[in-house]
Formats: sequence, structure tokens, C-alpha cells
Amino acid sequence: MSPGEAPIEFKQLSRLFLSGEERGDPREIAVPEAFVWIIGSEVSAMRAFLSSGISASIARHDVNVTLVECGSGMPNAGYYFAFEPDEYLSPVLGEKVIIERTISDSLRFVYAEQPSMFRPFNGGFVRNNTAHIVVEAFNFHPGKSKKNYLEEILRGSPFYSLRDECGSVVPFVIIIPDYDRVVKDNGFLDLLSCIAPDAQLYASGRIPVNRTGSFDIEKLDLSDGVDYSFGKRLPPSGRFFSGFTNTLLQKIGGRWKEG
Repeated sequence: MSPGEAPIEFKQLSRLFLSGEERGDPREIAVPEAFVWIIGSEVSAMRAFLSSGISASIARHDVNVTLVECGSGMPNAGYYFAFEPDEYLSPVLGEKVIIERTISDSLRFVYAEQPSMFRPFNGGFVRNNTAHIVVEAFNFHPGKSKKNYLEEILRGSPFYSLRDECGSVVPFVIIIPDYDRVVKDNGFLDLLSCIAPDAQLYASGRIPVNRTGSFDIEKLDLSDGVDYSFGKRLPPSGRFFSGFTNTLLQKIGGRWKEG
């Protein structure tokens, strides 16, 4: 598989969902869509790092991507997309802002300090007849209930759907960098399993072997094949991102196949 080429099964499933229009089917064709969560810790830069790299990588696979970033801390993904300092730094300057930007024909970006600020994106994609993936990257605010925070994320997520009648916004995939900083106890995994019982969970960091819960956690190895590109003001890339993107699209395609 050449770089930038989507997995064959994913492309076939995307076309299958949209093929009714080509056959002249009078029914409205719903764009195949999936949600992915990236949950960072309060003090980690991995939220912006992973979300910008993964979103940019997916967008190179003939897939529309909406990256929604929410939370405190720097940098946000706007840094990696080469925003001007007064724009990507505005959240830490005390301004209650929503940043919206169309990055490319197939990638759009939203930053909001908290999920209660989510609103419809002002603008669409050049091509609306292709699969759409919403990457929601966030970290929890200190002192706020994680359960309430996740419920706010779910309530605001339909704003970023491309469907006239939004389907499920429950994530197909959950990614947790800095696992030991985010998952303090098994209660958090139980909460995630209640919200998204069928989600695939990926994590990096120290993952205890004696954990409980329903998730089969697949470990992410960020030690090799990553071009960190911090000084370049570009989304990170490398073998890790291209390989993980192919895995991610296969997982999502499999979920669409299951119905």
C-alpha cells in the first residue's frame, strides 16, 4: 500500500454506503461517518501533537476530517497548522474564543476552550460525498466531573456531523496518550465502557497489567517512526502516523461493515 492510499476495504465500504446515489436510488444517502476521541492529560502536549498528526494523515486518504480540539494547555493544534501567534495563543491570553479554520479541501479545525462552546462549523467541505471522520481531542478541566464533561462532549458533537439527522456520536475509537496520567483508576475505564462499550482503545505510557474492565487495550509505540517537527510548525508525520492511520481506517471500516 503506497503512502496516502486508504485501505482497500475502507474505500470499498465508503463507496458502498454512497453507491445508492449512483444507482439512482431516490432515498437520501447518508455520508458514512465516525467519531474518534483523543483524551489527553491536563499537563501534556500530546493532545495537540497526536490530533494534528492523525487528522492530517487521515485527510490525505481521500476522507473528510473535522478536528475538534477542546481544553486547556499549550500548544493547541493551531500551532502545528502554522496559525499566527495571536490566534493559537488566544486561549492562554484569557480570551473566551472559538477558533475555526479550513485547513485544506478535506480538513477543517475547531478549537473551543470547553464543550459548552461547541457550535455549528461555518463552512463545509469541497466534496461532501465522501466519508467523514470527526476527531475530538480534549483534556479534562481540573475539578470538573469527568462524567459530566464527557456528556457535554456527546451533546455538542452533533454540531460537527455532516448528516442532516446525525447518527451516533459515540466514538468508534478512543486514544489515550499518557495513560497513567489520564486513567487514575479503573472507574474511568468503567465510565468509558458505559459510554462506548464497543470502542477500540489505544494507549501509550505505563499501562498496568492488573487493570479491570471490558476494554482490550492496544499499546501505541511512539518511540520510533515519528517526525516530531515541533520547530517546523507542521503536523507531525512519519511511519507511526501512516501506519496507525491505516489501522484506524481498517477498524472504522470494520465497524461500518458490522452495521
